[in-house]
Formats: sequence, structure tokens, C-alpha cells
Amino acid sequence: MQRLIRGTIAAVWIAAMFVMPAAAAPPAQDSQASITSPTDGQAVSGLVEIFGTATSSDFSRYELAFGPDPNPGDSWTTFASANIVLTNAQIGLWDANLPAGTYTLRLRVFRSDGSVTAEDFVNGLMRTSPRR
Repeated sequence: MQRLIRGTIAAVWIAAMFVMPAAAAPPAQDSQASITSPTDGQAVSGLVEIFGTATSSDFSRYELAFGPDPNPGDSWTTFASANIVLTNAQIGLWDANLPAGTYTLRLRVFRSDGSVTAEDFVNGLMRTSPRR
């Protein structure tokens, strides 16, 4: 009987060590690009403070750009770039003194090899003509 118990314990131990998956380690901090303000569909004018997060475990820089919405030609104008990690902070200042229309903001986070590791968009930003 004792041999049977030892054999069963050994079999369970072997199964636990080699067959059952190990508990996953918590994920490492990965790349994040997030614009928290302004938000989709917001009316904008003048100087607009851009808030958000730009991080990566292999961070090189981030870049903010704007373009028309929709943007079928994938045409962007960069207005801010920095090589510092920012979390829940002001990441840029956008001069929205532009012709009336609808615009999109894009935030990109770059790795040290120059590739884009994360991006975020805010769509439908409305720039209306000033009232007279």
C-alpha cells in the first residue's frame, strides 16, 4: 500500500512539473500610446493641450501629428516629438488655428530601431470657423 501511495505521489509530481503549464508571469510593461484629451468628436480651436501616455520597454521617442478626417491619402503633419516617456501627462500642444473642417490626431511610439511599437488616434475633431 505504501508503495502505491509513493507511486501515485511521484506520478502527480511528474505531471505537475512537466505536463501542467506553469503559471504565467505577469506581462512586462509593454508599449502604450494613448491620447486621453481631446476626445473623439470634440470641437477644438486655438492652442489645444494634448494629454496622454507614451511608453515602451524599448522606448526611443514619440510623435504627435494631425491630418484630415477622413485621411485617404495617409497625409500627416507632425507638430510634436519628444524622447521622454510620459504617463498621464501633457504630451503636446497643437495649434488648431486651421481652416474649418474635421481632423484626426495621431500618437506614435517608436522603438530604438525606429519601428512603430504603438499608436493611437483621436478622430472627428471639429474645427469650426470663428463666430463673428
